[in-house]
Amino acid sequence: MGIVVVFLAVLPVLGVGGKFLYQMETTGPIKDEVSPRVRETASQLWKLYACLTLFQVALLIWTNAEMPFFDALCTAFSTISTGGFSVRNDSIASYKSGATEGIVIAFMILGSINFSLYFHILRFKFFRIYVPDFFLFLATAAIGCIAVSSFLIPQFGVGEAFRQGSFQALSVQTTTGFFSANYDKWPFAPQMLMLILMFIGGMSGSTAGGIKTSRFYIAYKILLHRLELIFRPDSIRKLYIGKNEVDDKNALTVLAFFCIVVFFTAIGTISLIFDGMDPETALGLIACFLNNVGIAFRAAGPTESMAILSTFSK
Repeated sequence: MGIVVVFLAVLPVLGVGGKFLYQMETTGPIKDEVSPRVRETASQLWKLYACLTLFQVALLIWTNAEMPFFDALCTAFSTISTGGFSVRNDSIASYKSGATEGIVIAFMILGSINFSLYFHILRFKFFRIYVPDFFLFLATAAIGCIAVSSFLIPQFGVGEAFRQGSFQALSVQTTTGFFSANYDKWPFAPQMLMLILMFIGGMSGSTAGGIKTSRFYIAYKILLHRLELIFRPDSIRKLYIGKNEVDDKNALTVLAFFCIVVFFTAIGTISLIFDGMDPETALGLIACFLNNVGIAFRAAGPTESMAILSTFSK
């Protein structure tokens, strides 16, 4: 939720520069305020956050009688925040429960959706959820689940393939970092797709990491706009994301963000390789670090840890 948002909710004396601090803490190129007052927005966010957490705890205990309350609470804390830490070494795979995995999947998705959309739904303003970012996130999540799972069907069968594939695809795209299977033993194709999903991430204004689907949509619109200018150089059109206009400053910021990600991915991967790490582990680790995913591949796979890193790599 962000330390700045916490202070805005707790300390009413913090009035100067409050709106600027809130916008700096909110992820994504387009800021969607829930209410006119920043402190009220922060307070509503925390109430919603707490309700989602308690709801997940209740569902986990109700559907899995063998899960201790402590495990359910920690899992809920880690799911809504798309943090991924677990109190078990085998993560969600330790519970061996399809119901637990299904609940975690649902709340990983909820944590990756722009939290302002929940307030619009609670106020019955359903028309406010019809934004390109929302549908792009759902589409990429669905395609990712189907694509990853389809490569696992020959190895596990249809049912188990979609259970394992969907969980891992959503875990990496939402940057939660849970695992329910040792995906390092999967074919290379689904692992490559998982690597791509790491960079896509969730929606702006969510707890998820990654580049964010809104930036991909803006980059796509910029590309179409530039291609049109090649054939119609005299045309003048404004760039819109839903009903929000994206000015040249925001468009340039989005493109710069992509360049920065590519630059640090290359520099980080090369640095780890020079330190003696194999390229697959190095690229997976850098993708994990930059996108706040928490899980990687090969020597840093789900059954391993970051203990392999040398002092230089750390």
